[in-house]
Amino acid sequence: MDSLRKQLAETQDALHKKTTQVRELRVKYTEELNAWKQEKVGFDQKLRRLEAEIQQLRQENAATGSSAKLPPTPVEGTKNVGGGLNLIPAPTLIDEAMVTTVKAEGGDDEKVVITRAAMQEAEEKFKKISEELAEKTKLCDSIQRRFPPPSCSVKIPELNFTDDMVIIRWEKLRGLVRTLTLERFNHTIQPKLVPEKSRSEFEALTRHWKSYMSNEKLTCYIFRALIWRYLYTCLLRKYWQVWGREHGDACVNLANLFSVKASDNELHGWRVHTLRLIHQTCKLDAGIMAEVTNKILEATKLFAIDISTEELKKKLSEIVAAAAELTTIFGRSHYQTLMTDKPHSQLNYGFPYRLETMELKGRFGSHTIVDLMVTPCLLKRDPDYAALVKADVIC
Repeated sequence: MDSLRKQLAETQDALHKKTTQVRELRVKYTEELNAWKQEKVGFDQKLRRLEAEIQQLRQENAATGSSAKLPPTPVEGTKNVGGGLNLIPAPTLIDEAMVTTVKAEGGDDEKVVITRAAMQEAEEKFKKISEELAEKTKLCDSIQRRFPPPSCSVKIPELNFTDDMVIIRWEKLRGLVRTLTLERFNHTIQPKLVPEKSRSEFEALTRHWKSYMSNEKLTCYIFRALIWRYLYTCLLRKYWQVWGREHGDACVNLANLFSVKASDNELHGWRVHTLRLIHQTCKLDAGIMAEVTNKILEATKLFAIDISTEELKKKLSEIVAAAAELTTIFGRSHYQTLMTDKPHSQLNYGFPYRLETMELKGRFGSHTIVDLMVTPCLLKRDPDYAALVKADVIC
């Protein structure tokens, strides 16, 4: 198989070179043909001008009665065949060259000489280029028939799962997070007891985190949003990494390289094909999932009630495993998540409420400005973004 791949690569490389040569020959042929046409037009004009001058001289000769012999007109000494001028040898004053006079810009006459040898050389050169072009074209056609090039059109492969299947998995993950936060994080917490690291994480979710901590009905929501924030930033939007950091970094570097010239559809098609191949040949990276689990555990274990650290870690591992499964689907399809006001945005809160992508779970104030997004929304790109499952938000 490797030998065949190598032969195919060599043949495709040779085909590329021959194609380049053919293109260069075609350009050269066009340039030579245009130059020849221009020379022919100029020559015809000069010949007509010479005919007029010879005719004028004949008339003047006849009027003066001179017996000097003038060269025959082109009607006598030339014959037009196939649109070109073929000189027929004749006893004329101009034997080896045809001489015409043209007016230069300064008013002086300029002699232009076109010899039979020059015309014959140009015709032979043209014929040689035409024959070479025909041979190269025939060779390229033969190679293309043996090794047809891949299609340049970008086609996203058919998915192995439907919208309903993805929504079921998504709702299962939301249910796991919701159940854990309702059972273990549904109690008030004094803000002064919150460590500095946790303060910054809660501040990233909402500026009013102290009010949420003091309200028993809202505390579970802020921890639900915290868990989703880790799932979103570490897994759901980093689908390259779920099969291993080594594979992920290599794919990200390639994607950055391709994004310079490739279109969004081309890049998306390449990503889908690549990650499907990786999914078939590689297993999910246990180290990545363990790392995400430990991050969520460190952020939440101080605030959980009536549960041991090991039991909490077990439940979080189940949540991360479900999120990793969804991540593989997102990487291999046109589904994705959104936990901001728009794709690729870095905003976490403080953006307008949008009915088409957000489901209002509670109102914390009088303005419809998103203060806390509890869960991401599930999007489908087909071809534009459409919300399959809305995000849970609190305004």
